[in-house]
Amino acid sequence: MNTKAKDQTPVRPFSNATEAEWWKDHNCYQCNKYEMVSESEEKARCKLAWHLDIGYTSGTIPRWVGEEIGCIDDPLTFTEAGIAEGVQLRNDCRKRKI
Repeated sequence: MNTKAKDQTPVRPFSNATEAEWWKDHNCYQCNKYEMVSESEEKARCKLAWHLDIGYTSGTIPRWVGEEIGCIDDPLTFTEAGIAEGVQLRNDCRKRKI
């Protein structure tokens, strides 16, 4: 059993909505696990996509989501609000199922 806590540090993986939409179009929308009807993380078929959908409006995702997807985040810089910037997701989600 994995007892390591998931890093909830908010990270900003996309610079704008166009970049986020491009990434989702090439990953989430092509994945057979993606759906947009879940009202909670627990009910979501893909927890990563659920957080990305929430992040689409909030502008951030938890760091663990970026790590699961596959991201390059060194070096991180933090805003005054404690949001990590400088995160770059891989072009292809490591969890995508076609």
